[in-house]
Amino acid sequence: MKIGIDVRHLSGGFGTGGARVLENCLRAFSEHDAETRFVPYNRFESKFWVSTKAGQALAPVLADAVNKNIVLPLWSRFRKLDALFYVLPPISFTQRRVPQICYILDVPLETEERFLAAMIYNDIYIKQSCLKADLLLTISQDAADQIVRRYQVPPEKIQVAYLCADLDYIKRVSVCPPLPGRDGFFLGIISRIYWRKNPGAYLEIFRLLPKELRARYPLVLLGAVKSLDDLRQYASAETIEEVRDDVICLGRVSDDALIGYIKGAKALLFPSNYEGFGLPILEAVACGTPAIASDIPVFKELFSDVASLYAPDDYQGMAAMLEQVIKGNAPRLSEEKAQEWLNRFSFETYARRVKRLIEALWMTSFTTAQ
Repeated sequence: MKIGIDVRHLSGGFGTGGARVLENCLRAFSEHDAETRFVPYNRFESKFWVSTKAGQALAPVLADAVNKNIVLPLWSRFRKLDALFYVLPPISFTQRRVPQICYILDVPLETEERFLAAMIYNDIYIKQSCLKADLLLTISQDAADQIVRRYQVPPEKIQVAYLCADLDYIKRVSVCPPLPGRDGFFLGIISRIYWRKNPGAYLEIFRLLPKELRARYPLVLLGAVKSLDDLRQYASAETIEEVRDDVICLGRVSDDALIGYIKGAKALLFPSNYEGFGLPILEAVACGTPAIASDIPVFKELFSDVASLYAPDDYQGMAAMLEQVIKGNAPRLSEEKAQEWLNRFSFETYARRVKRLIEALWMTSFTTAQ
């Protein structure tokens, strides 16, 4: 089977979450399915040279529309592909001969849409992508339910394919060096600073720990936070100043460093208000690091057996669990149970699941065409 896949997220410098998922998808198939061939599409990055700022902002959208609605359909027919695979919408609206598969990572929240452009993009462009696609893949049942509600997509058109992680790679990565003068650290990962990530909660939870405990075990923040001043919109000035000496902001780090920090942490703190999946929790389980997270629907679906879950605003409960981790009283999975759970998210499991869904779609489309 020959499948075309849009890989522009890997080289375009945008959509880092999508790029990570796409890279893992390609690796899963290359390592565990020699029969399926992915043909990458990374062409026609035309630049629309315009003088106005509005035109410059619109140029990437126009380039993407030309790619997906004109170039990709012609390219797929020339290459004689069996299917087209997109990790993020929107898909081609004009291409109908080759089955189209759209992999949606999460659903934009209506409360986050403050601008007309965002509402048009989400409620028209993405909705039409969902309706035009021959098969929708998504990363959790919670995300599938939201797609049905938000975009009125028939449930039978959606299939869940949980994200995969390179478990062998995680095992090989070395633990990060210890922090000078500290006994260990707690870890928080904030990929973007906005409401769904609940960024202020990290500081509020950490503030509830005894001062001497904070001094021994600082909070290390990775991702979008370069300094505590970045969180002023989400945490009080009093909280920021109280914890400033014991919070270390490292910004974005390499994949090796990310896994190394997860391995070296006493616990991963992840109190999001909303997630499509929650990959850092999966990686924490693979590293043997206790995970303390919010009890949002997707985490209850995926991680209720392997993480300590609390209401997103239960700062006291999460802080108390951090203390239990230091005392050695936090619940831990046996190595055997952890591995059994992790096998659900291996490259092999992922490749087998997605291939089966694509083959079923292709057979249905082929039969219909006949």
